[in-house]
Amino acid sequence: MDIIVKLKFLSSLLLACCLFLPLSECSSSTAPKAGTSQQKVITKQYAFNSASEVNSWLNLLALLSPFIVLVLTIKSKHKVKVSLAVLVISLGSLYSLLNVTFWSEKILFGGYLAYFSCISLIVLILFETWFNFRALRQAKKV
Repeated sequence: MDIIVKLKFLSSLLLACCLFLPLSECSSSTAPKAGTSQQKVITKQYAFNSASEVNSWLNLLALLSPFIVLVLTIKSKHKVKVSLAVLVISLGSLYSLLNVTFWSEKILFGGYLAYFSCISLIVLILFETWFNFRALRQAKKV
C-alpha cells in the first residue's frame, strides 16, 4: 500500500511538471502579402498560455490540484473520501488535457507525459480505493 501512495505522489508531481512543457503543436498559414508566398506558422500549445485567459488559469488549477490535495491530505484518516476526491480531480485534469490537445496536429512529449501521469494516477487511485474498501469490509466482518 505504501508503494501506491508513493507512485500517486510521483505521478501527480509529473502532472504538475507538465505545466512547463509544450503539450502539442498546431500549424496555421499566414495570409500572403503582395508578392510573397504563404508561410506556415507552427505554434506550441502549453497548458498555461497567458495570465489574461481564464482557460489558462483553469488548466493551471486542474494540473496542480491533484498534487496539492495529496500533499494536504497526507495524514488524513478518511482514505476513501480522499481517494474519491482525488479521482474526481484527476478526471478534471484529464478533461483539461483533452481540451488543450484534442484539436492539435501533433502531441509532443509533454502531452504524452501528461496523459501517462494522469491515467496512471487514476488507475492507482482506483487500486487504492479498492484496497481501502476491502480493508473496511474485512474490519466490519471481525
